[in-house]
Amino acid sequence: MKTRQEIKALARESVAMQRDRAILIPFLIGICVIAASFVLTLIPVIGWLLSIAVSCISMVLGVNINKSFYKIYNRRNVEISEPFKDVGFNFFRKLGGSWWMALWIALWSMITIIPGYIIIFVTAAAQMASNFSYGFYGAYDSVGSDFAGILILIIALIPLMYLPGIIKSYHYFFATHILGVHPQVSATQALKLSMRITKGHRWELFVMHLSFIGWILLSLLTFGILYIVYVGPYMTATASGFFTEMRNEAIMTGRVNAFELGPDDLDAPPPPPQYAPPPPSYNPPPPSN
Repeated sequence: MKTRQEIKALARESVAMQRDRAILIPFLIGICVIAASFVLTLIPVIGWLLSIAVSCISMVLGVNINKSFYKIYNRRNVEISEPFKDVGFNFFRKLGGSWWMALWIALWSMITIIPGYIIIFVTAAAQMASNFSYGFYGAYDSVGSDFAGILILIIALIPLMYLPGIIKSYHYFFATHILGVHPQVSATQALKLSMRITKGHRWELFVMHLSFIGWILLSLLTFGILYIVYVGPYMTATASGFFTEMRNEAIMTGRVNAFELGPDDLDAPPPPPQYAPPPPSYNPPPPSN
């Protein structure tokens, strides 16, 4: 399997070959979703119901974006309209898989979120009860210190409360890639295959995300412009590169059977090389006398 540096280098080169499409595909989808959501907020009742439909369509478009960048990473031609045209193809399968993944991440997060909030509530109640034992004015004077202590407790617990969900998100990280690239895989099976593909490589995915922190900070300084024109496409193509390499490695090592995935959706032929060396010349020997 290729190293992180090799995958990122290939992702940069692949994005450079189709930079206009790599920028415009996620940008146009984001603009359409934001505009539709804003307009629907102005419509009472029916707008709220339609906003749910927009959320569902945006999930499917997210799956289609992964498919487009998978093709970009593998040097296949992608049309800007392709993610929009593919919205109706396997719509409920893609939506169901996205919901199924979100549900399991939420359930794993609940394992520590609910006890965490119980600890915060019990600690706050016990502290207030202790202060009231000194009388009303004593409790009133200690409100500021109590609030500061509770705030410190919340800040300390929040990362721990979401830790199981974050870990599970790396188990299911390739579920939407599978849904977009392998149309024969079911919604529930996509999560199981993602767990097997990422097995032994979840730390590498985490480090891959950490390697983009500097770029994200630079994007904040440019009010997101750098993210739109460079960092976002670069990150998405890199994620597709990791999916490509880890999936192939999982098939080679036997963790995943190729028949479970079925054929991928690389329907377009690869582009011809920019330079092809001429074939070697061959001079037949002279006929013997």
